[in-house]
Amino acid sequence: MITRVVGGAVLCVALLGACGSDDEVDADVGAASEPADIVASATPTGPSLQEQQVTWAGEVCRSRSSLNDAVSSLGSNLDIEFGSDQSVLDQLDRQLRWQVLVIASSASDLLSLMAGAPVEPKQANDWVMEISGATVTAQAAVDDVTAELDALGKADGFLDGVQAAGSAVLAGTQAYQAGAALVEVVQTVTEEAQVELGPAFAQAPDCSEFTSTR
Repeated sequence: MITRVVGGAVLCVALLGACGSDDEVDADVGAASEPADIVASATPTGPSLQEQQVTWAGEVCRSRSSLNDAVSSLGSNLDIEFGSDQSVLDQLDRQLRWQVLVIASSASDLLSLMAGAPVEPKQANDWVMEISGATVTAQAAVDDVTAELDALGKADGFLDGVQAAGSAVLAGTQAYQAGAALVEVVQTVTEEAQVELGPAFAQAPDCSEFTSTR
């Protein structure tokens, strides 16, 4: 009789222990699943298409402004200091070279932005094709200026230097013309983009200058 009672007690303890283990496992499973749910809900989502378009429009407007400024200032704000430690020709070389390189950089940046436009690939490709021809021409003009400036740096004597400087200034004039033609093409393309993505340009703060004139 005693043996049966003890055995029954042992069996009950074992069963209770098993039940307790199941509850703990369930609790552990629940506890383990909660952080996963929290992590999943906290995972950040990427910007919406509309947000991407607004960001892109702002970048395009800033790039267009940079290109406009670079072309309009080419050759017009050369700050040549006579009697300085650097010769007049050296100053011309440094400043004109920098100005044309800014044009090339601005044109390249704008072309890359158009290629990455958050629109249908065909539309982006059309914009790139419209700009690329004028960009190639402007880049060639910039290369001509830098080549003439390289020749200026190798000039033998003052007269040769003056002649080389004249060639560099002439090349700079041609670069200005090519840059101005590029600006016109860019204006046409960005106006097309504003038609395609009007709300994005309207919401981008950097585009207020352009959208207000349309």
